[in-house]
Amino acid sequence: MEQVPAIDDRACRSSGCAGGSVRSALTTLGLSFLAGGLIVASSLIIKQKPSSELVKVLAAAMPIPAFIAMFWVLVRATRRLDELLIRMQLEALAATVIAVSTIVVAYGQFERIAYLPPAGLWLAWPIIAFTYPVCYLFAIRRYK
Repeated sequence: MEQVPAIDDRACRSSGCAGGSVRSALTTLGLSFLAGGLIVASSLIIKQKPSSELVKVLAAAMPIPAFIAMFWVLVRATRRLDELLIRMQLEALAATVIAVSTIVVAYGQFERIAYLPPAGLWLAWPIIAFTYPVCYLFAIRRYK
């Protein structure tokens, strides 16, 4: 059985691996899990309808520090991308914003005339999660 060589974080940084270091990717993944766990924990606390306003506010704010840290790690990773990857990311993000805006406005219009059930802002997240990878694939295809 052949052994897979270990990824050297320093070599990745010096050679300009796409997106930065392995440590950065693992940090982002860990922060994502932490943020998700904090969202679940805060939702469970809020669902129990605590009587104290302070507990409600603290529970609602629990995931915010993890999201700020995740945002910072992603910004730093993006800054290490080369120009082509930055251009592809920007193109995918721009297309995602336009597509999601169009979908949300269209849904809102059909909701207004009672063809679709009422939905809150929660609906935008799954739409973004589906739309961004599709837009990124189009951007990759364009630059091949």
